[in-house]
Amino acid sequence: MIFNFQNEYLNRQSTVQLGITSNIEPLAQAAGTIKEIFQDLQDQGQLLQRYPGTYKWKDPYSDIVNWNADLQTRYRTAVGQIGNEVMAMAMHSEPFENAFRTAQRTQWYNLMLLVNAEKTSLRMFAIARNVPYVRGYRAHGRNRFLRSLGRLNEHPLTNREEQSVNWHPHLIYLTDRGQPARCNFTPSDATGEKEMVNVFENRYVEDRFRRQSRLKNWPSGWGYPRHPQYAAMREGQDANWPACEHCGKSAVFGEYVKGRTVYTAWDEQSVCTCSKYGGKPWELEPLVEVYQYPSYTGSSFDINRGVRALQNIPEGEIIGEYCGTFVPLQEEEDTCGDDTFLMGWEGPSRDFFHPDAEKIRLLSGGLAGNWTRFMNHTDKEEEVSARMYQFPYGGKMRIIVQAARDIVFGEQILTSYGPGYFGGDGMG
Repeated sequence: MIFNFQNEYLNRQSTVQLGITSNIEPLAQAAGTIKEIFQDLQDQGQLLQRYPGTYKWKDPYSDIVNWNADLQTRYRTAVGQIGNEVMAMAMHSEPFENAFRTAQRTQWYNLMLLVNAEKTSLRMFAIARNVPYVRGYRAHGRNRFLRSLGRLNEHPLTNREEQSVNWHPHLIYLTDRGQPARCNFTPSDATGEKEMVNVFENRYVEDRFRRQSRLKNWPSGWGYPRHPQYAAMREGQDANWPACEHCGKSAVFGEYVKGRTVYTAWDEQSVCTCSKYGGKPWELEPLVEVYQYPSYTGSSFDINRGVRALQNIPEGEIIGEYCGTFVPLQEEEDTCGDDTFLMGWEGPSRDFFHPDAEKIRLLSGGLAGNWTRFMNHTDKEEEVSARMYQFPYGGKMRIIVQAARDIVFGEQILTSYGPGYFGGDGMG
């Protein structure tokens, strides 16, 4: 994806946050490097989680004894702008390190203007991905130049750098004080506050539904219980499944039985195999951060977490899937807390399969979910930047998140959960 700061954002950043009124064109050239810095830290963080104990970050200070006076001056000046800690974090990004070593004076000046504007987010982004900046810096602690800049504090969240971490980066949010904090969830069953969990697929426990009686509006022709995601067939037309939105082929023939899918037919020429070969098209997570915005109520006790884009996202791009735990309607009051993270899940599409289908279960992203659960709601149509749709992919119905328009770097990603959201009716 080609990254560009839009003029509106650049102008806002340059005049408000950066305190300058310079032409925005030179800044636009540096903007690509900003995106690359975030992308590189995210890629390395994912490798660290995937290969704990074996993946090693590059040492940006390996040749520090050979730095000339110009490099030392550039580094010292940058520390004065963004701080020693953020500078050490940024140096672990190869695009930033390359710019530090090779950028011309004007290019470096413009890059540092943007880094300074985003230094709080950059710091949180690096912390959440367990960048080993403390260890990397202290490994050269005897170097006279680094000693002259001062020591680094301990890692704010853990001292066990370069080890497998027990959180996903999107379980850390940036508070209004510029500090990282864990995302927690408070259910309604009086069990107390719990740390949120990140998942990439929806959770379904069949026994949880067996304990509840079959709903009156349960679709006719369906067994009970039934995995909520498996795409429904038309009654009397067992071979007619909805087409996968990704490949255009029919969804996999099959029925979910006790934790596995039993296939009644398999023809790889005509049947969707998206879930068999490769990942989902939105598995490459966008560059976003969970960010604390001003409270809707104005109370300091109400934490309003939202999602802030750290890249430009073009209109129409699928950027995620809303994930959570399937919950029977009868359990809503006991385990789901309030309606903040509840998504209604209907039966088969009302328009295509069962016109009379109604809400038959809930999808709760409160305890287990991903970054999409933090998207804030807006009633104003012109503010909506992402929409959620339910469609089949790889034999499963999913709720995907798609950019409703071009999203600008630094913008809050807003969606609409329906007209009754603030009235306590939860998501539509």
